[in-house]
Parts: sequence; C-alpha cells; structure tokens
Amino acid sequence: MAMQFRNHRYGLSHIVMTALAFFAMANVSVAQEFRKMRRIARPPVTKPVVPDAKAPAVLEKLKMAPQPGLPPITRDVAEKAIGMLVDAWNSNTLQSVLADSFFDKSRLTDAMDTKVPRDAELSVLAIQDVQTLKQKIDDTPDGKVLVSTVSITVRSQLTFNDPDKGYQRREGVNEYIMRIRQKKFLIYDLP
Repeated sequence: MAMQFRNHRYGLSHIVMTALAFFAMANVSVAQEFRKMRRIARPPVTKPVVPDAKAPAVLEKLKMAPQPGLPPITRDVAEKAIGMLVDAWNSNTLQSVLADSFFDKSRLTDAMDTKVPRDAELSVLAIQDVQTLKQKIDDTPDGKVLVSTVSITVRSQLTFNDPDKGYQRREGVNEYIMRIRQKKFLIYDLP
C-alpha cells in the first residue's frame, strides 16, 4: 500500500519515520528553552557587604553569640534540662516549665489535653547532640546569671495504649531549643 505524491512513492514506513523525526525535532526545540541563561533578579546593593562593627545591632548580636570566655553548656546540664521537660510532660505540668515567651503556650497545653492519650508516657532513648547557640550574662538582684540558648537533639519514644490497636510505641528525633539559666558558672580567658 503506497501513496503517490508528484510521482514519488511513499510507503507507510517512510511516513512514520518522517513523523517521528518531526516530533523529535519539536521536542528538541522545546528542550532548548531550558538552556537559556537568564539573570536572577535581585535588589541592588545599597549597604556595604561587611557591616560596621560599631553599629548597635552588630554589637548586640556579638553580645548574644557564644563568647570565648563563656563555657558552652555541657552534656550533663542538657540531660538534666531534658529530664525536667520529660518529667513535666509525663506529669501533665508542662506549662510550668515553658517560658512566658513560648509561642502559643496555652494552645500547646490545650492540644495535649485533648489529643494526647491520658496514659501516654514520653521517654528519652538518646541525646544525640548538644549545641550552644547564644549566651549572655544577665544581672539580677541575686547576682549574675548565665543565660544560654541551646539546641538539643533527642531521640525519644512515646508509649500508650490504644483502645483499638492495643499497645503503641512511637519513636522520633526532635530538636529542642531551650533557654538554660545558670547561677554558678566560670568565666575563663583564652590565650
């Protein structure tokens, strides 16, 4: 079976091959659109890249950064802080250990009252990492207090009894950002 156009004979295979070549070229032309180099829009630079070291905002950030003379939070202190948090969670007194500045504090405790099973128990399986993020010294009427913001990565487990599924165990890794206040601390000088 062949068609004849202007004294040429085209078989079905020639027509299919021509159509495939046409579609292949069409796809190449579409793919070339992705290869064009276009500038990424960004605002013009109006401030110097390196900020002035005497600017108040920079000085405040330097005060909050971990100082060379301040000791980082030790693993033992982090373990005690996580232990206090877990004990408060298990005894349903979590609101007492959360800071007043904790975002949506009442919403968290309300959700725990309504969504967490009553017999649920939280336990720590491992503390994976402790990192001091910020430190500063506050003056209080009782003396100086070291306030440290610490990131603690914890592998924990939640166990509870589900009426339909029975005993349930949920493991997970969570990062806790905690503010730890210490009354007794040492300031040391580095050479």
